[in-house]
Amino acid sequence: MRTRSIIIALLVIITIESIVFAALTTGAVDVTRPTDTGSMRPTYDGDDVVILTSAGDVQSGDIILITPPDWETRDDDEPSHVLHRALFHVEEGENWYDRADEQYVGEADSCSELRYCPAPRDGWITKGDNNRMYDQAGGLLPVVPRGWVTGSPAVSVSL
Repeated sequence: MRTRSIIIALLVIITIESIVFAALTTGAVDVTRPTDTGSMRPTYDGDDVVILTSAGDVQSGDIILITPPDWETRDDDEPSHVLHRALFHVEEGENWYDRADEQYVGEADSCSELRYCPAPRDGWITKGDNNRMYDQAGGLLPVVPRGWVTGSPAVSVSL
């Protein structure tokens, strides 16, 4: 039993050292754990540690850390950010329903049936990999402006 405890302790130390090494070698700016909602499974789950770098130029398909300013004041039990995929960029006033994949807009049959369509500002339409709808169709987030994109995953470690 003592040998098993020593092996587990060594694995924990190696995991922590790997995370620190990855953070130092990738120029990480932050470390986060995705909330265990399942929205980004199988890419990430609640047991992963994600090391982030500054977002740089966001491209369609990138996974981004979104930090809406009004979420910083949420209760301690609520996340202050979301790690989701940027799917396509829209311009202020754009009817993005016409460019959307119809399987991710819920029951909407037109732009007028979507809360954030036309786009209230320039930004990104986003979605968790395991979610049924775009964040903007489901009401989770408005169109995500560049200023809300606070990081991009560089490395993840499953614990």
